[in-house]
Amino acid sequence: MTSGKSNVAAVALSAYISRMFVAAGAAHAESQLVSDALVDAELEGLQSHGVMLVELYVDRLRHGSVATIWGATIVSDRGVAIVMDAGHEFGHLSAARAMGLAIERARLRGAGIVAVRSAFHFGAARRFALLAVEADCIGIAMCNTRPLMPAPGGAEPVVGNNPIAIAVSGRRPNPYRS
Repeated sequence: MTSGKSNVAAVALSAYISRMFVAAGAAHAESQLVSDALVDAELEGLQSHGVMLVELYVDRLRHGSVATIWGATIVSDRGVAIVMDAGHEFGHLSAARAMGLAIERARLRGAGIVAVRSAFHFGAARRFALLAVEADCIGIAMCNTRPLMPAPGGAEPVVGNNPIAIAVSGRRPNPYRS
């Protein structure tokens, strides 16, 4: 359990990071969502997806490789399956929107799948899988990466460290528990 003092510090840190993103050209609402995600990752012990990324994100904003506004568009809608083009926005933004659409479609059609292309880093995948659980759905969030590692026995990078997070509500009794 965190104390009130820690919560105030987290809120203050998130606001500070958001101001840095705004100063680098990003819109305020988007900056706050991304900074909240970074601080949440930090609080969850996922420092690799936390505030250590701020410098990289600011650099990408300043150099134009990350869009400064929420700009994802739907390029294909097949009912259950949707494809979005994120327009190089922060992946945190497109992932939140994608999960919202997946939840909406799951409620209407029993399943919702949203693929996102052209997004920047989306942080800790668990954040987005948990959004589905909050809506009483099963959540799966994953992404691909560029080749970062060699295959076993290889020398050249050919495999990414593709993350996946799966979240299932624990509110109901587990039928598989003995």
